[in-house]
Amino acid sequence: MTTENSLKTAHLELCREIERHNRLYYGEFAPEISDQAYDQLLKKLEQMEAEYPHLVAPYSPTQRVGTVRSEGESFVKVAHEIPLLSLSNTYDINDINKFIQRITRGLAPDPAPDGATEAVAEKVELVVEPKYDGISIELLYEEGVFVRAVTRGDGQVGDDITANVRTIRDVPSLLAAPFPPRLVVRGEIYLTFENFERLNTQREVAGELLFMNPRNAAGGALHLKDPREVAERNLSCFVYDILTTHEEYPFHVNVLSAMEAMGFMLEAHPVVIDTGGDCQPIIEALLHDWERRRNELPYPVDGLVFKVNSLAQRAKLGTNVKDPKWGFAFKFAADRLSTTLVDVELQVGRTGAVTPVAILEPVLLDGSRVSRASLHNFEYIEKMGLMLGDLVMVEKAAEIIPQVVSVVNRGEDSRPIVPPTNCPECQTPLIRRKLGVKEAADEGGILEKVLRCTNTRCPARKEQELIHFVKRENMNMDALGEKLVSQLVHTGLVGRPSDLYSLTFDDLCALERVGPKLARKVLDSIRASVSNPFPRVLGALGIPGVGKSTARLIAEYFGDMGGLMAVTDETAQEHRLALLEIKGIGEVLASDVVDWLLDPVVRDELSVLRRVLAPKSMMVATGGSLAGQKLCVTGTLSRPREEIHRLIEEAGGSVTTSVSKTLDFLVCGEKAGSKERKARDLGIQILTEAQFNRLLAEGIEAQEESTESGESQLPLF
Repeated sequence: MTTENSLKTAHLELCREIERHNRLYYGEFAPEISDQAYDQLLKKLEQMEAEYPHLVAPYSPTQRVGTVRSEGESFVKVAHEIPLLSLSNTYDINDINKFIQRITRGLAPDPAPDGATEAVAEKVELVVEPKYDGISIELLYEEGVFVRAVTRGDGQVGDDITANVRTIRDVPSLLAAPFPPRLVVRGEIYLTFENFERLNTQREVAGELLFMNPRNAAGGALHLKDPREVAERNLSCFVYDILTTHEEYPFHVNVLSAMEAMGFMLEAHPVVIDTGGDCQPIIEALLHDWERRRNELPYPVDGLVFKVNSLAQRAKLGTNVKDPKWGFAFKFAADRLSTTLVDVELQVGRTGAVTPVAILEPVLLDGSRVSRASLHNFEYIEKMGLMLGDLVMVEKAAEIIPQVVSVVNRGEDSRPIVPPTNCPECQTPLIRRKLGVKEAADEGGILEKVLRCTNTRCPARKEQELIHFVKRENMNMDALGEKLVSQLVHTGLVGRPSDLYSLTFDDLCALERVGPKLARKVLDSIRASVSNPFPRVLGALGIPGVGKSTARLIAEYFGDMGGLMAVTDETAQEHRLALLEIKGIGEVLASDVVDWLLDPVVRDELSVLRRVLAPKSMMVATGGSLAGQKLCVTGTLSRPREEIHRLIEEAGGSVTTSVSKTLDFLVCGEKAGSKERKARDLGIQILTEAQFNRLLAEGIEAQEESTESGESQLPLF
């Protein structure tokens, strides 16, 4: 007679057996049984659970794919019991030597008192591991059973994505003994290059937007509502540390061995370096070897991580606010690859600039599929002597934007690239503007490098103006993607920004691939935009040469929409001179702003927007928790950079992209880099994302209290 206990034991053992074969097959590529035998084991488990449904448990291999999240259901926020710190990083090999010197000083024995024997310096070993380019994850196990997965988030709080992580076969549902009663490990979820290419091929066929790189694709997958879709992405996971107390492991290499024995996937065994001697040649050889090897790996690696091996020494060294003092990352320089220049496509921007874009034979560069690259302008093409059909060298500027940097070989059928004389969209003759107002009337003068379409009614310019207007960092109409904006323009529903506010539910539902749900989201985002502050409205309007910081300066000068409308032919010179008095606005920009405001089409648009937008949009915010403060944001954060910038501006602060003595705060996310080091050198206050959020929250509370008490403003802290 089968007892309940024996049933549960048999079920658990069968689950463990299948889990072991999963690990052998998917992780170690060393299967012990045939696919048919594995299928029979899985079928046996399914039959057992069908006969005894109460045996079904979250750790069962049959439960890898969970239920779909309901529409609108957000991921639960979970606080990390141990903060998930990020590592400081560099591209300079000399910084590795400085890191070794720092930890050596930090672990140096205290000076011996007079007459005492001098203490012996501790031996310091470094463990060197690959730096995976994926999504950081925290995994919790209780009694050897996988319980929860949480994203890194801001290091303090992340999203519970357990259901989605259960679909990843590299994440064991049941651990192999021995294991502690409670275990928290940290790892990296990634997408192999093969699966990334397969996914993008499917999306290309379906006419969907391609992912830029495997990391973006993995991050997007982890936040999908349907675990079945996550399972189709074939994500993988490496682990690299235990976060819970583990005194039984004196060294990091022991931690790695223990995790591997429990069934976790790890990269090949790390290299251990003794820093006592001359380790420079060893480190240089290691970097050179990995620079070569990483292009042969099936997964993305963007650097090497150096960690102190001894856990006792780690405890002695401690941590900074956001990074451990015992760890450091060296990042590889951007890749360069050669490929063929197939064609040159012309893009017309919102200011009329016609930019050449290289169409390339697709290559995998720094972990992303590259088929287009920047060519800057036609002068750049001429200087390189670039021709269609050439073999060219491509790299990523600042690791993000692909660009053609040189010609490798001339193709047999190479042919010249002829600059256009007319706009590719509206056929208006193209010009190169003269730089500087004083030279404008001269025959000579310095010409800008960019070819421009001067037709303000050019359909391509109008489309780009609208795309700029609705962007998250501008009017924040996040439901309006580029494809939908293009549809609105080409169907004639929208020709200028103010037309968006006249759209109806029926207008949107009549468009291809727009259903009632999307139509409502679009209308909601348009309605919400009417309360944006004046500087954001100005930035969204696409005034030539005006970015976010300049928009704020201009908004402070004009004050409101009425101030903009007050610019006339009679007052034009007066406004030009007044704008020149503002630091950061030069002669060309002052003239461009005034000329733009005198355009009859612009004036008509401003008058419509003045009636449509809420009163709040007609004013410049002067108060707020960050009033008068200048902030810079760097590194990877849990929210888009544009959203952080918007929050700063709405709190009365200003945003800059550089670190200088005039900066008040640097908001640092993961992989902050050189800006953080410069800020420390200048003594600028550095905020983690969590501290920045608290600062905003305190400001909101302070504003509410001041409103109740009749006070207009409270100090920042």
